[in-house]
Amino acid sequence: MIIRCWGARGSIPVSGRQYLKYGGDTPCIEIRT
Repeated sequence: MIIRCWGARGSIPVSGRQYLKYGGDTPCIEIRT
């Protein structure tokens, strides 16, 4: 099993100038079996 975490900014999407560097989207996890 392979687990990859492609983005873990947080659990609530946010927007604004202060979030441009790291993004403000919800987590994205890939699981391959």
